[in-house]
Amino acid sequence: MHVECLNMHEVDHDQQYVLSCELILFGQQGMDIQSCLDDFVIVLGLTCPMCNETLVCKTTFVQAPLLLVLDLGQHILTINCLIHITCREGHQVAYNLKGVIYYANQHFTACVVTGTGQTWFHDSMFTGNSLLYDSEFASSRVCTQ
Repeated sequence: MHVECLNMHEVDHDQQYVLSCELILFGQQGMDIQSCLDDFVIVLGLTCPMCNETLVCKTTFVQAPLLLVLDLGQHILTINCLIHITCREGHQVAYNLKGVIYYANQHFTACVVTGTGQTWFHDSMFTGNSLLYDSEFASSRVCTQ
């Protein structure tokens, strides 16, 4: 990730490399995850010393991680079942949705998507150590293509 001036002035001499598979997305309501990843920019509270334009922090992938974890926080984004990451070398890597964890009020529930597309629901308060088959999850309630 590196800091950029929208007017292309040189402002960041020290790019940072992060070796993490977790990304925190700050999208607008109505956006989908793929759109956020395609333009993975965070507006900073800093301005360019040359033109006074607002600076942004832009994230690019040097190489694709084996696992990609997305933290949506309180942002309501449309979840894509399939997303693509473009790496610096220009090649794209596809990721299929494998699970969603919902967390609120000191409690979480989870949905797991198997390699064959089956979906399973887990909520330890109601299901204990078991998963419940949930055929509706990926296709109709959560994902967009």
